[in-house]
Amino acid sequence: RFDTDLRYWFGWPLESLSATWDNGRMQLRHTGSAPLVHYDTFVGAVEAGKFYRVRFDAFSDQPNRLIHVYLRKAEGDFALLTQAADVALGPLSRRYELVLQASRTESGSLAIFE
Repeated sequence: RFDTDLRYWFGWPLESLSATWDNGRMQLRHTGSAPLVHYDTFVGAVEAGKFYRVRFDAFSDQPNRLIHVYLRKAEGDFALLTQAADVALGPLSRRYELVLQASRTESGSLAIFE
């Protein structure tokens, strides 16, 4: 679970991202001109062939906002550890549940919301 504070979350480009907690929800904002942003958190070790569930509620104040969710290495070459799952956000909050399969074993990984 990663729903108690922002201490282990970070993103890129850092200067144009902001995150706050609002009534138990993480609220992400992007104020820059970068066409691609991501917000990440450490999730620890993953094992090749194992499945990992990512469950979250989300919505966007802009229609048809697409996010990609995946796991990647936390160090070194930052290689992808799973395929990206694409999620189209709309104006109403909705629960998403994704199942990602690790392609290799790594001692440290990140969950990426891009």
